[in-house]
Amino acid sequence: MTHTHDTPTGKVQVLPGSISGKIAAGEVIERPASVLRELLDNSIDAGAREITVELEDGGLQRIRVSDNGCGMSSDDVALCVKTHATSKIRTLEDLNHIETLGFRGEALSSIAHVARLEIGSRQASGDGGRIVIANGTVRDSGPALGSTGTVVDVQQLFHNLPGRKRFLKRSSTERSLCKAVFIEKALAHTGISFRLFADTHDPLVVSGSEYAERICEAYPDFPRFLFTTFTYTGDAAGFDIVLADPSIHRRDRKMIQTFVNGRRVWEYGFAQAVEYGTSDLYHGGIWPVCFIFMNVDPYTVDFNIHPAKREARFLHRDRIHHDIVTALKRPGAPHPSGSPPVQDGNTRNSPPVDSPSLFQGSRSDNRPFMHRGAEIREPFPSVLEPARQIASPRPENSRHPNDIRYVGRVFEVFIAVEREKTLYLIDQHAAHERLLYDRLRADTRSQELLIPIEFTVESDEVALLIDRMDAARSIGIVLEHKTDNVFRITAIPKAYFGKENDLTESLRGLELVSGEFERNLYSSIACKAAIRYGDTIDPSTACELARSVFNLDEPRCPHGRPLYVAVTETELRSAVGREELRSRATGQA
Repeated sequence: MTHTHDTPTGKVQVLPGSISGKIAAGEVIERPASVLRELLDNSIDAGAREITVELEDGGLQRIRVSDNGCGMSSDDVALCVKTHATSKIRTLEDLNHIETLGFRGEALSSIAHVARLEIGSRQASGDGGRIVIANGTVRDSGPALGSTGTVVDVQQLFHNLPGRKRFLKRSSTERSLCKAVFIEKALAHTGISFRLFADTHDPLVVSGSEYAERICEAYPDFPRFLFTTFTYTGDAAGFDIVLADPSIHRRDRKMIQTFVNGRRVWEYGFAQAVEYGTSDLYHGGIWPVCFIFMNVDPYTVDFNIHPAKREARFLHRDRIHHDIVTALKRPGAPHPSGSPPVQDGNTRNSPPVDSPSLFQGSRSDNRPFMHRGAEIREPFPSVLEPARQIASPRPENSRHPNDIRYVGRVFEVFIAVEREKTLYLIDQHAAHERLLYDRLRADTRSQELLIPIEFTVESDEVALLIDRMDAARSIGIVLEHKTDNVFRITAIPKAYFGKENDLTESLRGLELVSGEFERNLYSSIACKAAIRYGDTIDPSTACELARSVFNLDEPRCPHGRPLYVAVTETELRSAVGREELRSRATGQA
C-alpha cells in the first residue's frame, strides 16, 4: 500500500509570509541601532554628501534618515521593499568583490515586517515615488515630492512583536547605541556631512574633511592638537592611522578602532597589533586611543559572514597584523610627542627582580614581576593543574630524557628551548594567555563577594553591559545595574579573585571582539594578565611554560594563532649544508 503525506495532518508545513517575514527580520533587525545601521549604509552607497538622522524615544518610536544621494525611480521604490531586492549585486561573482556597505537586500523588507515604513525618493531627472508599508503590507503609494534624494521614516519598531519589544532597553540606552552606530559610520566617510538629532539632546554634527577632525567632532572631549595622522602602505593593505598623544589613554581597548574599506570591523587581532606597535609608550594596563582606516583589495576580504556585517574574514589577516605593527614601530613614524602617561595606583616604579614562577599564586618575598620599570600584575594562581612548585633552574647543559633545555630569548617576545633534537620558538605572551584561558574555563562556579565591586562606565557603555548581564551570570559572574552609569559585581568564580580590575575592564571592552561572549571574555582577561612583549622570565619558568604548551592538545592561542614554530636539527643542518659533516664519526666540522 502506498502512503501519502499531503494531508493537513503532516508535520512539515510552509510558513505563511506573515510569519516567515518576521522571523527573517529578526536575523537582521535586533533593535533601533540595527535599523539605523542599514539605513545609513544605503544612504552612503547612494552617493549622499549630506545625511541627517532624527530619533524619537531613542529610536523606539521613530527613526528618520534623509539624504541627498542619487535617489530612486518610482519603479525602484516599489521594488526596494521586496525580499532580497538590491541594486548592489548582479552576479555571484559580485559577492567576491564587494565594494558597497549594504548588499544583502534584506534590510528594507525586514523593517517593513516589524514597523511602519515610509519611503520617499526622487531622482535628479524628477522621477521618483513614495510607498507606505505596515506589517509587510503596502498601505499607500504614489509620486514623490521634494528634492533629489531619499527619506526613510521608520515608526513604532516591533509594535507587532511584543515578545521582541519587551527585550529592548529604555530609550536612553537605545539612543546611546544608535549614537554609537552613527559615529562609526560618520568617522569613516570624510566626504559626507552627518547630522544627528536625538530627542531633545543637542545635535551632533560630524563634517570635517580629515579623519582626526571628525574623531574630535564625534568625541568633543578629545583635544584636536593631541592627535597625529599618518599614512602607510603595507604588503596587504594601505592605512590612514590617527594616534592620540599618550596623555590621552584608556583602561580598556574601546578606543582602538579599526575600519576596513569604510566599515567598522571588530577584529581583536588588529587591536592587538596596535598594542604591540605602541608597546614602548603604553604598558601597565593602559591602552592608546588609535583609529585605523584601512583599505584592502575587496577580493581579499569577505564581509558576508555576519548579518550585521560587523565581522569579516581576511585572506591575509596575518600580513595585515604585521603591517599595522610595522607602521606604528617603523623609524620615523610620527608618534605624538607628549610624555608617556602617568600611571595610577595599579603600577609603580621598582627595581628589577627575578620572577620565580608565572604560575604560582604566592611568592615568599612578595616582589612583583617587572616590565620596563613598572609592576606586572600577578597572574592567576594555579594555572597548571595540579599546581606545583617549580624546581630551581637546571644547569644550561641539562639533557635529561624528554626534558627541555632553555636556550634564550629572541626579539623580546619568543623563548627558545631545545627538546628532542628540535628547536622551538614559543610566543611567551600567547602561550601564557592560552594557559590562563584554559584555567578560567575550567571552573565557573560562582562565589559571592563579601564586598561587591562597584564601578562606573560611560553613558554609551551602559546598554552594552546590560545586554551582557545574563551571559555573564551563565559563567559565574553576577553583574547588577545599580543606578544610571553605576554597576556592581556581587559574585565571581574563584579564578577571578585578585583580578577584579581586569574583569571590569574586559566586560566594558568586549565590543571590540564580536562572537561568543564567554570565549571573548575569557580571552580578554587572560590577555590582560599574561606576560607581555618585553617581559623577562627566568630559565626555569620559561621551561615550565614550554612544558605546559607541549601538553596542550591544540597548541594555539584563544584567537587561533599557533603558539610556536619548530625546526629540527636535521632541518637546520640541511639549511647550512651540514648533512655530510653530521655523518662523520667525530660529529665535528
